[in-house]
Amino acid sequence: RVIDSFNQQQGNQQQASQQQAQEKVAAQLNEIDRINHLPSLLPMIIDNADIIELEQEQLDALIAWRTENREAVIADMNEIVSLRVAIKQAAVLPNTTPEELVAFQDEIFRLQRNVLEYKLSCRDLVFDTFDQNNWEGFQMVLADEGYAIEMPDMILTAGAQ
Repeated sequence: RVIDSFNQQQGNQQQASQQQAQEKVAAQLNEIDRINHLPSLLPMIIDNADIIELEQEQLDALIAWRTENREAVIADMNEIVSLRVAIKQAAVLPNTTPEELVAFQDEIFRLQRNVLEYKLSCRDLVFDTFDQNNWEGFQMVLADEGYAIEMPDMILTAGAQ
């Protein structure tokens, strides 16, 4: 009985530990934007194309960029999350060398740079695509979404005319 009780407790503890690990990964996925510190605005732009008053050609360009780049961006972001979990686990193992931890971190930095470059590419497309009317509509969408961003006059007068 004692052994069965002990085994039962061990099994329950393992299940609880696995559930906690899964919850941590889920929390990391929910905060994925912290990976690169740039907001993911493209979904918001596409979802609010009518408020932003995007022309079909503008919307098509944005959707084409998303279609071309989405899988690679998501794959890199998921890999960053996995590596962050792995480096935390490896850091407490006595047989993990400092060089291995540095290699983990270097790979995370490389992937973060990739994600940043994708987002900057998207940002450039938005800047090249939007006209003043789009910027004004986008500012309203940002305000509705809780972003306290005031567009400078130079942005409101920039973009495609």
